[in-house]
Order: sequence, then structure tokens, then C-alpha cells
Amino acid sequence: MLINKPTTASDQAGEQNDPEAASDQAGEQNDPEEASPVIYGKTGMGKTHGVTVDCWFTGFADVSGKQIYFCVYLGESGEADISSAKAKEIAIQLIQDGQGL
Repeated sequence: MLINKPTTASDQAGEQNDPEAASDQAGEQNDPEEASPVIYGKTGMGKTHGVTVDCWFTGFADVSGKQIYFCVYLGESGEADISSAKAKEIAIQLIQDGQGL
């Protein structure tokens, strides 16, 4: 069962691809090293008294035929604005940085 639609690392944060479109795009590229990773994940957050106290993005990415699992957790940090969308942005950036994309 697919909870979230897959996201490629080249997508803008917050946007998600159609799973069929992502497969088509990956199939059009001849070199697997050039293919953008497809990222599957789930966001979440917790609130106490209307204040976001933690948020996360967890899942895995298909990168060059390998699966990379991740979890980005952001806790309450006073003045800093935290969100599950920010956790997702961080995860995508980590995957891109780790793969030299």
C-alpha cells in the first residue's frame, strides 16, 4: 500500500509526483546514475497547547537501484519555525548531497 505518492529529489519541496509519471521519467533516462531518486515518505507532527513541539519526515529513497532509509526529526526549538515540510526538505537535501546529485 502506498501512503504517499513518490517524490523525486528534483521536485520542488511540498510537491509530489504521480507514481506512473515518476516511473515513466526514470525509464526515459539511459544512465541510472543520472536518474533522480524517487522518494517515498510520510510526514507527521505533534502539538501541545497549539504549539508544534515536534515534526518528522520518514521513509526511503530508490537511488540507482538501492534503497536508502531515512528519518528526519525536528524538535521544538523556541523561536525557530519547524514543520514537517521543512523536515522533508532536509531529507531531500541529504539524499541529494549523499549521492552527489
